[in-house]
Amino acid sequence: MDTETLRKSYKPDQIKLLFIGESPPQSGNFFYDKGSLTSFTLRAFEKVFDRVFSDTHSFLIFFRSSGCYLEDICLEPVDKLPPKERTMMLKDSIEYFSGRLKEYRPEAIVIVLKRIESHVKTALRKTEISCPVYTLPFPGFGHQRNYITKLCEILQNHLQ
Repeated sequence: MDTETLRKSYKPDQIKLLFIGESPPQSGNFFYDKGSLTSFTLRAFEKVFDRVFSDTHSFLIFFRSSGCYLEDICLEPVDKLPPKERTMMLKDSIEYFSGRLKEYRPEAIVIVLKRIESHVKTALRKTEISCPVYTLPFPGFGHQRNYITKLCEILQNHLQ
């Protein structure tokens, strides 16, 4: 199944908390399939909701039923591109991405990679959306604990 079909299979009717990433990774470790972002997000949900998920699929069903969704700025992998080309692809994706944001009308946004914050804010300015926006470090390179801690605070404020 391609990443967009898989992503859409987990889209809730109403999006309360929209997680925003850069793009599906070239490696195939897509959030709605497997990967470190999935496992660290799952850990935060387990802490906040005091439950244990038996597998990734059961977590993703709960994620969806909680009104959560993960969208990427760019729908094509950019993580292995040279920096200039990566930035250009992200900038070229802003218009289409802002249209998706208008459709979703989330109650709050969680940016899951600090370096894309300016791109997300550029897209938001093109919409009429006014909601809380949080920026978290990607849960890698020693930022895992910080990601989980901050995500727990966001979940407690917006989903409980």
